[in-house]
Amino acid sequence: MTIKERVDNGVALLDEYLPEWRTYIDKDALDLSCGLLCIMGQLELWPICNDLDKARKCGFIRELGTDYETEYDSLQKEWLKRL
Repeated sequence: MTIKERVDNGVALLDEYLPEWRTYIDKDALDLSCGLLCIMGQLELWPICNDLDKARKCGFIRELGTDYETEYDSLQKEWLKRL
């Protein structure tokens, strides 16, 4: 699954649970590699995606076996396009 497809899944999930989620995200503070500053951390919505596999499929965290910096950089760029 591509980064774009994964983020599409995450956007769909958030749109379902909190349609106005974008208004709560601080773009300048957004850091997908930090549990407090990532999308779910800023929204405090981890309970809707508390399964790690689901979190990966929704682009909230990196895939296992990927380069840490490269993966989070790609996720960050894709999420910023959606804000």
